[in-house]
Amino acid sequence: MANLLSRNGIIAIVAAISPYRQVREELKKTSTNFIEIYVHAPIAVCESRDVKGL
Repeated sequence: MANLLSRNGIIAIVAAISPYRQVREELKKTSTNFIEIYVHAPIAVCESRDVKGL
């Protein structure tokens, strides 16, 4: 969906969480205007902000 929106000039922000670089690389190949942002945060902070317990 984000790729379709991007091709039509609409900015889409997606939280595609994947621990595997290969999956992220595949997304980069199939998407236009792909920018990956890495956020470094301590695990304790991530757990405290995770309201769904994922």
